[in-house]
Amino acid sequence: MLSHHKPMTLKDLLARLDVREGVWDRPDGWLPGPVTKTQRRANSLYRLGSKALRRNAVEAAARWLAEATRDEHPGAVFRLAAAASRMESPNSDWAVRMLVGWAAVLKHRDAVQLAPLLSNRDAMLSVGAWDDPEFTPEILQALRHPRILPALDFRSRTARRSGAPKPPLVGRFRRRVRGAGRSRPA
Repeated sequence: MLSHHKPMTLKDLLARLDVREGVWDRPDGWLPGPVTKTQRRANSLYRLGSKALRRNAVEAAARWLAEATRDEHPGAVFRLAAAASRMESPNSDWAVRMLVGWAAVLKHRDAVQLAPLLSNRDAMLSVGAWDDPEFTPEILQALRHPRILPALDFRSRTARRSGAPKPPLVGRFRRRVRGAGRSRPA
């Protein structure tokens, strides 16, 4: 797809280099370039995960982005929060909050700006423009309005309808160990 942006001048490029630090891919391009093989690999994984997230292939995106987070790629951690916000899980709210906090520790600018929401959902944010305008609004929505999903209930449909109590898990899945309880000869 062709971009209709005006070409960047050397003055613009130098100004961006002064403002931006680090070696990670960013939504508006990578500056300055990756310096190690590990960082190049993490950037590639980040791009693959981002493409999958755009297609709403959440599981694939989570796998790619999670792999990039092993190298502490701040953007991968942040976009993994977007993937977590799309997952149907009782733990997705916790995962989004944890990942945004981790991205803030790694100095992802949008995560740092969203950090006040980790302790107060109604906190006022003073934000000009997002560094990652594609996924930050989604993460902001997840932080402000978490989905509360019911806890999973593994009883049969008949048992749930009848109001039967949940069976205790203790002993149901216990394996019998051969020789348990017997004393060994000395």
